[in-house]
Amino acid sequence: MILAVLLSGIVAFLLTQLHFSLFIKPSMTAVKAPPLVHPSPLPHSSAAPLLAKVPQSEGLRVSNRSPYPVRVVLRRHRGSLPDPTPLQSPYTDAVHWDFAPREGSQSGLPVSVQQDVLRLQPGDLLMAFALDGSRRYWGPYVVGQTLDPINNVSSSEWQLILRP
Repeated sequence: MILAVLLSGIVAFLLTQLHFSLFIKPSMTAVKAPPLVHPSPLPHSSAAPLLAKVPQSEGLRVSNRSPYPVRVVLRRHRGSLPDPTPLQSPYTDAVHWDFAPREGSQSGLPVSVQQDVLRLQPGDLLMAFALDGSRRYWGPYVVGQTLDPINNVSSSEWQLILRP
């Protein structure tokens, strides 16, 4: 009698394991890693002519045409300053601005920094990312080396347009 109960318990356990392995797909229980995105850099030969053609422009105008709240981050390139330690970053501390969805989507909004004149130079780094947890981002943009931001010669401003 005890042997029959023990045997039926083992059979029931094996059947439940078989049921779960057949009907529950591993994709339902497995944790998937987010896809990796590898931006392709511009070839070095095309970056040098862009730097040579960059006229001096002041200011930055940002247009958020996306349906996401975004943060735009600027890290200024240190330029030709000597680098005393190899661990020091070639960029200064970051400054950022937050934009609501579609804020400044028509003509853009000029941005400024509190204690200095905002003057973008070749090599400055711009990046934008969504603040809603959707993991969307734009950039990185290197002033004078990538297609964005656009240099508007008539207004002497750089213009960054964030599209969905």
